[in-house]
Amino acid sequence: YQRRVRGFTKIAFYIEQYSDDPPPKSREGRLSANDFLVISKVIEYVADKILGTPDTPSPPLQDIAIFCNKQRLQSHMDLRTVKHTIWKSGSDLRLMYLVTQNSSISASGSG
Repeated sequence: YQRRVRGFTKIAFYIEQYSDDPPPKSREGRLSANDFLVISKVIEYVADKILGTPDTPSPPLQDIAIFCNKQRLQSHMDLRTVKHTIWKSGSDLRLMYLVTQNSSISASGSG
């Protein structure tokens, strides 16, 4: 009896700011992660590594949305699900982040 253990499958992907423009052709910023990585961890990465700086705090995690093919992703989805059901391409996965202002209170005091 020989047991087969599934190896971890890596998925290459990019994270870019949300834009209607076509993505750049550069391979700069290419990331790789296990296919079971969930979108909530991608949100944490965006908050900590992309938006957060020593001078300005990153926005609350609930204010960061991740998109693929202009479809907003649920935080519990994993990269494999996104690649096969939304991206549907053999090329590297492209994710876009957008900071929403849903929980922010306006400076004018209304609300």
